[in-house]
Amino acid sequence: HIYISPEGRIGLFVAMRYGGTLFPVEVYIYSDDGGKTWTWYRIDSSTDNPQTQGSFCADAYGNLHFVWREDFSTTDIRIKYRKYNATTKTFGSVQTISTATGVKTICPMIQPTPMGDSVEIMWESTGYASDVNYPQLLLRGVNADETLGTLYQLTTDGSITHRYIYHSFDYDSQGYRHIMAIAKCDTVNPDLGNLWYIRQTSDGWQPKVALNTDAGDVNALHYMSNILINKHDEVYCAYAIGPFDAVSKRPLYIKQIKNGVVGPRVTVEAGNPGPGGTYPNIQFDKNDFVGVIYQSNTVENDAYCLRTFNRMLTEVGTKQIIYEPGDGFELFFFSTPWSTSPNIHSVNPTVPLQGMVMMISKYRPETPEKTDIMVYSTKNCVFGVPTTATKMLVKSYNIRGIISRTKFNAGFNPVI
Repeated sequence: HIYISPEGRIGLFVAMRYGGTLFPVEVYIYSDDGGKTWTWYRIDSSTDNPQTQGSFCADAYGNLHFVWREDFSTTDIRIKYRKYNATTKTFGSVQTISTATGVKTICPMIQPTPMGDSVEIMWESTGYASDVNYPQLLLRGVNADETLGTLYQLTTDGSITHRYIYHSFDYDSQGYRHIMAIAKCDTVNPDLGNLWYIRQTSDGWQPKVALNTDAGDVNALHYMSNILINKHDEVYCAYAIGPFDAVSKRPLYIKQIKNGVVGPRVTVEAGNPGPGGTYPNIQFDKNDFVGVIYQSNTVENDAYCLRTFNRMLTEVGTKQIIYEPGDGFELFFFSTPWSTSPNIHSVNPTVPLQGMVMMISKYRPETPEKTDIMVYSTKNCVFGVPTTATKMLVKSYNIRGIISRTKFNAGFNPVI
């Protein structure tokens, strides 16, 4: 994941084999001079257990909050947390967020709360509800003084045909939580599932609502973006229809939800016979344009692309290619930070950027354990404004390393 501070620090949080470790561990990498030099910091050097699926965010005071999963064994996986105090320039102690032992936890993601100085962490865990073998959604806060809040179990319906896996959450202008979560449903093809929207109101938690209800989309969802809430409390999420493989051209859609009512499906990429799309990230610019950044799948080289929409999703922009990996490379994972604060509280850092900064990773199939990590700037690519190809690439910084190549990375954090 990537975070750009208001002062211009580029911060990355990656899982990789580092300093001779046998397994991937979480490493915080940052640059204060535009990528000319980098400082590397291992976030928890007290153990050599595998550490993956890292996520981090900044609160309203510039403090950084890191979360990741640590594998003690194949049946005992726990969620860890650590805070960096921007005032004292020091790290706090490593804490265990998931207190249950002997359970499997996956996909932690972290958000600053509307209070501005605390965070909440959501993850999936087995060991809860009537069927202990399948994950439920859990939530826990960390206060400004780093004390842990109450552990909340948000779901009880996880089962073999409703397997929670990826999720994203954010807050509206009243501080209520909104959640998007994928539940895999197919017992033969583990790639297929449905996308569920869960929201909190003044009347408490509301019944979950499915997004992929259009003909041909039910029980066929592959992947989702982060959830996005604008200053008007309108909710957005993009999703890809499966099943997925490296060369299939599958459709990618986006929907808006207003006052709990799900709007019509809008096409980002129509798929076969044209290009398909998957692994979307979405974000706003200061004019409420919605940008969908995604991997466009074709029979030949894939590419990272951008398509923009107006707030109501009634005006569709021209597809723009942000990055092509070149012959012999395959795309792996990317992350985008915010250009502007997405919510009314301005909890998330306002970064004075035009266009986007991305963290991109790619690898060669013959050496899949070696991954190039690049920080990539599009500079003049302002949402809603046509951009020529010559203006797209400004800077690219390569960090050669051995990364944890897992698609389970909870890459939906909309504040990083």
